[in-house]
Amino acid sequence: MKYRVLLAFLWCTVPLFAQMTPSYRMTKTYSARELEEWLKKNVRPRYISPYVFTLTGQISTGWKTIHDKLGTQSQVGYRANSPKNKYNVDAILDYQYTIGQAWVAARTSFRNAGGLFRGTANSFKLDRAFIGYHLTTYGPFVADVLLGRQAFNKLYNSQMQFDGRIDGASLIMSYAWEKWMEALFTGGIYISQSHAYWLTRGNIGNIANLGFYFDYVYTHWGKILPLTATNGIDFKFNTSQFLLGWDYKPSFFKKDLKIFAALIQNHGARPNFLVGRRRQSLAGYTGAQIGSAKKKGDYSLQGMLQFCQVQAIPNWDMSGIGNGVDPVPLYKATTDSTINGNTNFYGWELTLLYSISDNLTATTKLQRSVTLNHKYGRPSNYTTFKLETQYTF
Repeated sequence: MKYRVLLAFLWCTVPLFAQMTPSYRMTKTYSARELEEWLKKNVRPRYISPYVFTLTGQISTGWKTIHDKLGTQSQVGYRANSPKNKYNVDAILDYQYTIGQAWVAARTSFRNAGGLFRGTANSFKLDRAFIGYHLTTYGPFVADVLLGRQAFNKLYNSQMQFDGRIDGASLIMSYAWEKWMEALFTGGIYISQSHAYWLTRGNIGNIANLGFYFDYVYTHWGKILPLTATNGIDFKFNTSQFLLGWDYKPSFFKKDLKIFAALIQNHGARPNFLVGRRRQSLAGYTGAQIGSAKKKGDYSLQGMLQFCQVQAIPNWDMSGIGNGVDPVPLYKATTDSTINGNTNFYGWELTLLYSISDNLTATTKLQRSVTLNHKYGRPSNYTTFKLETQYTF
């Protein structure tokens, strides 16, 4: 009788265990790099594993050359006291400790400008440090809460917004309808320079199991932060991003395909004398990618177009191409001719990744942008070319 009870118990619990762990096939046939990518895409692990500590690292070296002009004056070179060529070495460590339904994770990074042979760290950052808890552990409904520091672009997807890190609390909820779609909600309250702000994100993904998705993010920055405006104008940044995309691997094509387009609007933008009494509140981008660099011999090529009006995105939150240096951002300008922040541009970007091995990746990136509206500030002309290698272990 006891064996029958045991067999019945195993029959009922094996499907549950299978839902909570990566598949056996994944652990046997996927490379270490593919498993790492799988874990990155899942904000939390879909399994409960008591007392597990993991440590991963990354070493990267890079070279970047810059061409940057405002009007006829170069912003790089000896006279500008800014180098045309930059070299860097980076070391990143990721830590994660899982305890039942809770886990803690952190990332520390060290950046050293090339040529400083003493090895003095000129940039040490705590990129992530948070506590996570699985409110649910089984079934199509997923709910997690995160407390601490997170990277913007891990929670809120954008090619032009969400630069840097955020400190606060996040709630992540999703529900999957098999063969139909998956709905995701992310929201949080965060602090910056003693100011509280909030973000919400809604996503409908893999529609009809064909890879189509729609993503909406609303960011409430409120009044200008972190620096106070010096021109007597009350700036506000409350932005919406509407993103449409297709992320799929068609049967007739052996490579992953990604196509996306987004429109960003700052609802808080107001007409003022700096912008000729007209709102300059729109930004957007569109692009496509072929392939994914997951294991040895893989590559990905992405091309993108971007534009950004003067008031669309805060300078400190710009993660797009930009204008290079930003000597006079919008909230410090006193006349329209002195607006030379990291907005008011249009440009393009090409990025090529190639996996030399399962752990070693080479990245090449070319960016170029020019002034969008010549009524504001001096004309800009910005080009960068970057080469970087990354080794993950």
